[in-house]
Amino acid sequence: MSVLMYIRRGKSFNVNAILKVIEDAKKGLIVEEKGYFIRIIKQSDLKNIDFKPIALFFKVERILEALALNEKVIKLHKIFQPSEGNTLWSIYASLKGRGAGIGGEEFYYISEEKAKEYMLNKYIGSYLKPLISSPDRLKYFTFTEKDWSIRKEYMFITNAPRSQLPLEIQNYIKLGETSILITKGPNKGRPVSESSVAKIRKDLGKVEIIGQIITFNDWYDLGGIVEVPIYVTYGARYWIRFALANFQCALDHRILALIPKQGLQFDEVELKALLAYLNSSFSQLQAEIKGRTAGGVALLELDVKPLSDFLILDIKKLPREEIEKLAQLFDKLEAKAREIGGADTLENVFGSETAKELTGRSDIKSGVDGLFNTVIKEIDNEISRILGIEFVENIRTIVLDLAERRLARAEEAKKEAIKGSEEFVEIRKPKTKRKEVKGINIRLDQFAERS
Repeated sequence: MSVLMYIRRGKSFNVNAILKVIEDAKKGLIVEEKGYFIRIIKQSDLKNIDFKPIALFFKVERILEALALNEKVIKLHKIFQPSEGNTLWSIYASLKGRGAGIGGEEFYYISEEKAKEYMLNKYIGSYLKPLISSPDRLKYFTFTEKDWSIRKEYMFITNAPRSQLPLEIQNYIKLGETSILITKGPNKGRPVSESSVAKIRKDLGKVEIIGQIITFNDWYDLGGIVEVPIYVTYGARYWIRFALANFQCALDHRILALIPKQGLQFDEVELKALLAYLNSSFSQLQAEIKGRTAGGVALLELDVKPLSDFLILDIKKLPREEIEKLAQLFDKLEAKAREIGGADTLENVFGSETAKELTGRSDIKSGVDGLFNTVIKEIDNEISRILGIEFVENIRTIVLDLAERRLARAEEAKKEAIKGSEEFVEIRKPKTKRKEVKGINIRLDQFAERS
């Protein structure tokens, strides 16, 4: 058994005072002040936890246990299949637990200018589908055709044997086998058709994906796209955003898609009510403890597996009046995000004053109320009322503490940073894997690494 003390950033204590607090805790006398947390950790507490061990300081497991026992709460995977992107190839790859990249954005991502250059512009809408190529395009809580039209881009989508395709499409495919080259990664400089995933698709043939039998005809074939109601930012620095898909697009694999399980349908009001919850502090807390921090800009990344286990509102069990109230709050959240210019900057999310407290920075834009202390607070309180819980302020405080801790790690963005509103970072796999810590025995330095 160990006594661990977490001191909040910006706070300082005399060493002797710290030692006294720890010694008192060993004797069962735990006194907590605003500047620190004390937690007695049993080795067994570290066994099979599915979140960052740092969350143990905040007793998050008790909050999750209380939510899980609520009859109005359900795990996300019971009603949605999350996927990295929404091409049938990406969905298949996500289900198989492999990387869901398409293998050659140079070939598949096509601008209006490139469509004209390769004489493909007449196939817009058939073989060229509207595309969202980066999560930084999801600035708000809905995505509309107008949002997409700011920068029109397309994904090359086919699902047919080469001989059945128009001549211009066949010619473009040949370019992917000769002159359109991979620009990064281990296959850099080789034709797109020689990427590792293209080779898999070439020999894949017929497979079952979410209840459909799909034939992949050759390396170029992504199988088509699946329409989905909700887009999710895979990575965000300040707030993971769940967006209502008012305009259907093909999605980059860094945008998660929520696909309703077979037989389940949601009307727009139900979707908006669910999105109010998904963009609340209840959801953000789970993102902070289940997601991973990436790169020197403290990007919070949320993958398919942790998202699948999110505890969310079971919309189908709520009275219609509660659903409609949440939907109205979602509309209010979206309107406020549009008014202030997006939900992708520190001050717009947390407000000027809270943003200064979180980062200690003095260059924060002043006079911004932000979403967290306005509409998100309203949503949090309404969810608290619906669920009949009284610890909503604890949840909001923990979200701020975890965000503060994560953002404090931010350094100047490394050269891998992809410029955008949130400086999305291309994460490279380490050459050697860190060994997993198994069993219930764990050293303190290993605990710190995992936190």
